[in-house]
Amino acid sequence: MTMMQRAALCLCGRGASCRVIAHRGYSSAFPENTLEAYEQAIALGADFVEIDLRETRDGRIACHHDATTGGTAIASLTVPELAERGIVELAAVLPKLFDRVGLVFDLKLPTIDLAAAALALLSRNAMLPQTVIGVRSLEQAAYVRATAPDSAMLGFLRDAASIPEFFALGGDIARLWEDDVDPDRLANIRRDGHPVWVTAGRTPDGARPGDIDPPRLRRLFECDVDGILVNDPAQAIRMRAALERPMAGA
Repeated sequence: MTMMQRAALCLCGRGASCRVIAHRGYSSAFPENTLEAYEQAIALGADFVEIDLRETRDGRIACHHDATTGGTAIASLTVPELAERGIVELAAVLPKLFDRVGLVFDLKLPTIDLAAAALALLSRNAMLPQTVIGVRSLEQAAYVRATAPDSAMLGFLRDAASIPEFFALGGDIARLWEDDVDPDRLANIRRDGHPVWVTAGRTPDGARPGDIDPPRLRRLFECDVDGILVNDPAQAIRMRAALERPMAGA
């Protein structure tokens, strides 16, 4: 196991420093889910790069958030057809990220097929230890844990009430939306030492997931969450450094 892979596994647990996860890469400044967005997030020093995964018509995996592109379903297009639209294939991206940054896979569908294909690609590229698998259902969580028992797993679950069962199935990290963060809920989830990662973005404001202003970002840091998924990792890294500096001098 390489140094980066060991570091990525360690970063999944609770620690002194909040992890900065580049949501769809450095997506506030570069096209999301592109190699450029991932590379720029790495250059900034993001702890993890999050990648959205969807199945294609030819049985491969595309890096794309939405179910459609230009009104056409991703699942109805082939990898070459998607490439014409600027959408990259995961298999082409992975080797370029080997041993350079922690990865977070967001399996956009709760299917076993998508989980199986993602795990197979990671295994083929020897990248499972540096990747956190973000599952969308309890069934998917059970499959990932049985198939890859040493993997790190994040729960992208619709209902926070499912978090205890997710942990019972072997899940590692709970994900909350920014709207759902409060001290009591954090304390309850962390009772058994599990970390909590938060996706920035306030639903009532209609904000894009991952967008956040400085006051709200500071609040999340001060709530002592363990990771924040943000579109602007540069802003989060700067604020983390500024908040940690006084502690370093104490």
